[in-house]
Amino acid sequence: MYVKQKSIGRAGDFKGFVHKLAMNDTFIVTCDDTPRAIQVFNIFDGDLVATLEGHAEKVTALAVNSHFVISGGDDCKVLLWYSTPDGYSVKATLEGHKATVWAIAAGPSFVAASAEDGTTRIWPYSGGPAHQVLKGHSKTIFALDIQKHRLATCSADNTAIVWSNAKMAAGEEGIGQWSQAFTLAHDKPVLSVAFGDGKIATGCQDYAARVWSLEDGALMIQLGRSQTSKSGLKLLGWNQDILLSKAPNSMVHIWDCKGLKKPGPKEQPSKRLSPDDRIQIGSGSWGVFRAVYKHYMVTSPNSNSLDLWVTAPGKRKAASEGLGVSLRYLLGSFPDFVRKVCPKENPTFRDLSEIIWTGKEAIHFRGSDKELCPRDDRPGCSIVDMLNQSKEAGKATHFMSWSWNYSVAMMISALARWKLLNNVNMDETHIWICFFVNNQYRILVEKQPVSSEDLGEIFASRLRSCGRVLVLLDTYKQPMYIQRVWCVFETYQATKNGVPLEVILPQDAVDDLKVELTEGHLMEIREGLEGIQVENATAWSKEDEENIKREIRTTIGYEQVNDKVQDFLRDWIVTAFGELMNVNGESSPDGVLSSSVRNKSPTKSPTKSPNPSKTSNNLQPPSMAPTDEDCASGVDREMEELLTELQTVKQTLKARDEEVAVLTKKLQTAEETIERQSARLRELEGAAPQAVTKAYPPNEGDSTKSTTNTKERCSSSGSGSAKGGAVADGGGGAKVRVQGPLISPSATGGAGNAGGGAVSFSSSMTKLPPG
Repeated sequence: MYVKQKSIGRAGDFKGFVHKLAMNDTFIVTCDDTPRAIQVFNIFDGDLVATLEGHAEKVTALAVNSHFVISGGDDCKVLLWYSTPDGYSVKATLEGHKATVWAIAAGPSFVAASAEDGTTRIWPYSGGPAHQVLKGHSKTIFALDIQKHRLATCSADNTAIVWSNAKMAAGEEGIGQWSQAFTLAHDKPVLSVAFGDGKIATGCQDYAARVWSLEDGALMIQLGRSQTSKSGLKLLGWNQDILLSKAPNSMVHIWDCKGLKKPGPKEQPSKRLSPDDRIQIGSGSWGVFRAVYKHYMVTSPNSNSLDLWVTAPGKRKAASEGLGVSLRYLLGSFPDFVRKVCPKENPTFRDLSEIIWTGKEAIHFRGSDKELCPRDDRPGCSIVDMLNQSKEAGKATHFMSWSWNYSVAMMISALARWKLLNNVNMDETHIWICFFVNNQYRILVEKQPVSSEDLGEIFASRLRSCGRVLVLLDTYKQPMYIQRVWCVFETYQATKNGVPLEVILPQDAVDDLKVELTEGHLMEIREGLEGIQVENATAWSKEDEENIKREIRTTIGYEQVNDKVQDFLRDWIVTAFGELMNVNGESSPDGVLSSSVRNKSPTKSPTKSPNPSKTSNNLQPPSMAPTDEDCASGVDREMEELLTELQTVKQTLKARDEEVAVLTKKLQTAEETIERQSARLRELEGAAPQAVTKAYPPNEGDSTKSTTNTKERCSSSGSGSAKGGAVADGGGGAKVRVQGPLISPSATGGAGNAGGGAVSFSSSMTKLPPG
């Protein structure tokens, strides 16, 4: 059933026994005997990508989702690690437990952690104090699991508890409150728990697994023989209706639970003593606590290594979902196909979808409605599966981020220009485009919902698998792209995961962009790209739109997404301008103005390429496509035009530089004047107290008299502040009239201290005037 796919990690990655593990579509996260260390591995090549150290003591629990690595330790803390292209950093430290954290699970909008103190705490991803503390166990909690609106915990007190959340069950946003649904009683400590489809399994220290109904907690079946065991049975998890458990002799036991039913009122739960299958995973007694995710399983064949296993159906599914459409097909046969089936002169992909799948007379691409889908073995497959049969598809090398509202001609124009000006090999380039790769029979025809919990996982995995992203903009002025929630979400995921992006434009948009940049409209263009508000972006499917926005709201927030995408687009347009103004005075044919820009990625100098004609309003037949020999002079002409434009821009910038120099000189002069005036003021302030003391010396030996005389001359108390004859109000009601420029020393001693307040004196004053 399972076949070994690859080894995870290299020699030296593990410093000791791997004792905790978590995984998703992109990463495998482990901790070993090394104090405080966490290892993060890329699931695609098995390489170590990060080592995290943040706990004061040993790491004892792990979880991972598309946004965070989550860890707990002997220091009683839970850390949320946030991934950026520059590495991981701790976004929040969650505190409250009084003992070792033994289990963690990541919910859609919250983190749950259980500890040796018998409690489970719930926190929002934003951090802060615990939202709720679940108290139902009297001893250590060993494991927990989350499924939609349910949460399960198991403990050394011989019970497992299923908790339910009414707010989440109703589909309302927010965490809500958890309450006990039912308790599953055992005779021994319960070591592991795992949700299945309509059921829940527990692993006990008596070395038996039990499957219970989620409807009311009724026992459905006991798997394995009850016996005395020090280690007990640990569940690895569910793969659909298949339950996997770890055996003590380096074996994994496989239990087929298809068709399992709850016993009737007078029936006893059934028992099955032997597993349906076994897998030998190593020569020792090593293993991990929880290592099954979808079609994958991770095992530890010895003390410091890991193996990734996959089922045969899972392997077929992953291979199909990872296909991309050949660039040769997109620029060759595809335009012919569109002209043949679509009567519109310039159709959009939305128009094309109705012709292929949803219209009354849908044509069903090459009979794809009858073909079995390799992802679920049901009739109706994706376009890319049909193309793969004729070798017009292959493992995706690029991911395209775009909108179905784009015209077919616009996409072909951008791809043709990108290909010709970057010397792209059409047979080795395969692009993941959702229109072709997703099974539209499930999405458009059957309207199967996509779980919002899977969105981040799916895209992070897909982007990393492809390795590069093509961002297709329809224009540079208020592009449709930034108004589509899918597009913004995809760009965010790529920048967050450090996947290089390239912006590509159709020919007409490139021509317009050159003119705007050479005319000095850089700032206006930047402002047009900065109006990103993912909270206001839309999608064709309102359900998709709300799912994406809910995930963003409840995890990282709108501001984080908006900032990252805006930063990327700002960098792109600045790079475009920089390439136009390169120091050699020559335009780079691989630059933005040639329709492509790379984000944080080295560029290659291509061979001379033709200047493809515009295809924004027409689909150009392959036979009319210009050859390299015919169009070599096109690039020369374009470069001559750019050189002329470049000189104009340089002259404009030179004039602006001169204006800046004049303004800078004026600013320096103003600063020098301010400094001279400040120095003079400091001199006056330093001299003022001495002048006051000299004019009004205190009577030695008679402090009372001195104070009285001073009060007669000054105010009763408080601080005075006045200019040129103004009256300063002392705090006790008396007023002091001062003449001349105001200086404000705080007079001390008998001369200036009237009732504890400071008085302001004029520098030319010899005596106080009456009143």
